[in-house]
Amino acid sequence: MRSCITFLFLSSFLGCASLTDWTPTVDPHNDPNAANIEKDLSECKVLAKKVTGGGLEEGATLGAGLAAVGAGVGAVIGSYYGSAGSGAAIGGAIGGGSGIVAGGIHGEMTYKQAYINCVSMRGHRIIDP
Repeated sequence: MRSCITFLFLSSFLGCASLTDWTPTVDPHNDPNAANIEKDLSECKVLAKKVTGGGLEEGATLGAGLAAVGAGVGAVIGSYYGSAGSGAAIGGAIGGGSGIVAGGIHGEMTYKQAYINCVSMRGHRIIDP
């Protein structure tokens, strides 16, 4: 059980860590604003992070909600098998971990879309949306 919680906890942060590393690929060929690509990428990265709040808040909120649901379902199933407390703990861990990971994935998608929109609106062509 403890190793399951540790795995979910660590995997949720590994998923969120990629938020800061991804940068869209801009095609400089025939780009009238090619001289501004690096500056625009830097500024758009900051703006995209503001849009998502870094992605961690959404994951934590969703994780807390799913932990409560998981604990409730786990308690019901656990009581059927004679151990409501263990069922609640396992359900809460699985629900919370799943919510954190799901929130991180959604936050990353929002981050990437905000980044792409910003760079595109500055007149650059993105190759890898």
